[in-house]
Amino acid sequence: MPSCSYVKDSSRSSREPPIYSRNRGRLIQLPTTRSPGSNIILFPIGGSLMKSSAKNPVARKSRKIVWALDAFERAGALQRNAIRTLQLMSKSFSLEILPVFILQEQLAGPSLEFSPVWIGHYRSAAEQGLRRILQNVKIPGLLPPRILPHTSTSTTAGATSLIQFALKQKAELILTNTHSKSGLKRMFLGSFAESLLLRSPIPVLTVGPHYRSVPDFRRILFPTEFGTESFQVFKRLVAEAAQLKSEVILLHVIPYPVRPYLSANVIFPSSYWNMLQDYLRNERERTESTSQTWSEFAKRYGVKITTIVDEQPGSLWEAVLRAADENKVGLIAMEAESGPVSATLAGSAVRQTVRHAPCPVWIIGSRYAQAHLKAFAGGGRKAA
Repeated sequence: MPSCSYVKDSSRSSREPPIYSRNRGRLIQLPTTRSPGSNIILFPIGGSLMKSSAKNPVARKSRKIVWALDAFERAGALQRNAIRTLQLMSKSFSLEILPVFILQEQLAGPSLEFSPVWIGHYRSAAEQGLRRILQNVKIPGLLPPRILPHTSTSTTAGATSLIQFALKQKAELILTNTHSKSGLKRMFLGSFAESLLLRSPIPVLTVGPHYRSVPDFRRILFPTEFGTESFQVFKRLVAEAAQLKSEVILLHVIPYPVRPYLSANVIFPSSYWNMLQDYLRNERERTESTSQTWSEFAKRYGVKITTIVDEQPGSLWEAVLRAADENKVGLIAMEAESGPVSATLAGSAVRQTVRHAPCPVWIIGSRYAQAHLKAFAGGGRKAA
């Protein structure tokens, strides 16, 4: 393995795609009708797009990925899962993988008087740790690891430093663990990954310890509200799915209305039930219409689309994990912001999904997707 270097801190089928609705734990197929930077990234994105008539809409080129490593982490599930993810990606993409360790100099020693000595030992130990982690890693395009000195102990500042480095390197993706049970826990305990997710203008790919045995990325789950911003991310996802030869599963979770306070005698149970049925029926119709438009778009690139509508009461992230398990997906793609539920997607839903996902999670913002998709055209439903 090359020595460490330092960086100064300066459709496959002609049939209509099936649509399913989940009601009280059961999946019901619905009838379908044909419609007339410093940057971190979560899955390979980037690359110019070819004409829409091309079978593969993603131009082939080398994709640079910044791989955030903890040099002091013991070998375990997180490392294995990250390596496995990169190996899977290398089967479909030409990669340049740049391992990076953020060296927090404030942790090197308690005394400023001896900090130069401690920092020297700290860097030496970090080099050894990186060599230990990477010595047996066999992935095409693996570059020499970098050590990025950082003077603050703040995870937010560390994430910002990594983002700036990735932007300078023109990376298309930052791969990071969601947490670590050993080593420099402050760097990879959720908060570091979450800081990346909230601040990065580039997609972020997170890998957790709850991996299930999935041989490839044949199925990708994409939770969506079918908004305009979400459609920009969907188009970017279709470009990647075409090269990965993946099926995309759209998951639309219908927000469940709050049950009325019956003792107030404002809304009677029967009235509430009728209102609920009307609401669910309208949402199904809107979802069916928009998903057909999206499916027609994806079909032009040979990407199969399946739509699942989840009507069960509960949180969004629970519905995402449930769909991921039931459909045995190999990747979850989520948008960093999306219309009226942007606060939710940028907050608890993404955080909880990232923490508990059985597979990698790719987070991408609609602005980034739109900037890389000028060749794509289509439509989405405007967020209400």
